[in-house]
Amino acid sequence: MLQLKPQDILKKAREEKRITQAEMADRIASRLSKGYSLRQYQRLEDGQFPKYKMDAILEVDQILGINLAAIIYDKNVHLDTESEYLKQRRIQKNTSQPYLVPLVPMKAIAGYVKSYDQIEFLDTLEKYSLPPGVSPIGAIWQYFEIAGDSMEPTFQSGDVVLASQVPFDDWMHIRNFYVYIILTEKDLWIKHVYAETREEWILISENETTYKPFVVKVADIRELWVMRRHIKKELKREKEFDIEKIRRQLKNQNK
Repeated sequence: MLQLKPQDILKKAREEKRITQAEMADRIASRLSKGYSLRQYQRLEDGQFPKYKMDAILEVDQILGINLAAIIYDKNVHLDTESEYLKQRRIQKNTSQPYLVPLVPMKAIAGYVKSYDQIEFLDTLEKYSLPPGVSPIGAIWQYFEIAGDSMEPTFQSGDVVLASQVPFDDWMHIRNFYVYIILTEKDLWIKHVYAETREEWILISENETTYKPFVVKVADIRELWVMRRHIKKELKREKEFDIEKIRRQLKNQNK
């Protein structure tokens, strides 16, 4: 399997967040409280990472939610010059602590719509480990709690879905009628998606009698996540049992 270079991981993560190179330079400068030019940032995406100075890389990790510093400097920094950050990363690697993923609960959906690209907001969310068999490598993961009854009967209010983020370049290849989480500047929906055209998608609810399908413009979408796991809030008992009948059967078996 072809492994992405650090600069490719950086570019891909930035594009998924729909942040320009100039905006990245401005954000880094603001977090460092000192000048940081567009050209300095562009060098990072060209693969020109400073060998020992990693203050900007650490800020990039915070802004995009990635771990470039660990990838680059775990390999390139001599132990004598190793920072506290890297020491902590090494400690984490040697523990059995699971990889934790943020959960966007119903009560935080409005906040997520406003602050989806802010690491500070994501850090306020509770985090949970991935289910067995799900590898954290190669994807950005997130849990979303379902609100309302638009996806009943399959999805109940309070159920949770585990989703991986769909890179912007892959939006034209979405699978029709799959369940996606769609984020715009004003709303977050969990719906079946049908790509009517490259410019417009139809969003479909399972509760079709109450919630009619509607169209969303692809240009208005800020994030797209595809459902990977469905975690039910509670398991509904579908079959009713006649305990007296069961007792008679047991009694007959014992004769």
